[in-house]
Amino acid sequence: MKLYRAFNALHVIIVWCSHCSNSEMVSVELLKAYCIPLLLYGVEATAPSRQVILMMERCIDVAVKKIFKVSVTENCKAIRFCVGLDHIDDIIKKRNCKFMNSLVAHHFDLDVMQLAFNELFTFSF
Repeated sequence: MKLYRAFNALHVIIVWCSHCSNSEMVSVELLKAYCIPLLLYGVEATAPSRQVILMMERCIDVAVKKIFKVSVTENCKAIRFCVGLDHIDDIIKKRNCKFMNSLVAHHFDLDVMQLAFNELFTFSF
């Protein structure tokens, strides 16, 4: 998967430059800036299933566990909260709202927008 390839490439560089004082935080910021957008590319134009969203969550959890060298899921959740890594479903909702707002800004047909809105927000969390 492209996420793992991108994350591993970035993580190796950060570990190699281990003289950086906050290498974990640098890794998290690179994860946010490069890997998560790669994982979520085009998700605002689709309606991902619950299974796909859980798979994306696990991908982020694996990356966080690798960065901070933890194995317990509760620790991973606490770390994600502390470093500001939102849950994937929250990120998808924000991206969907931003997508719909851009449609409104470009004055697309309201009937088409209502249909798209209903289609995008039919998945349940």
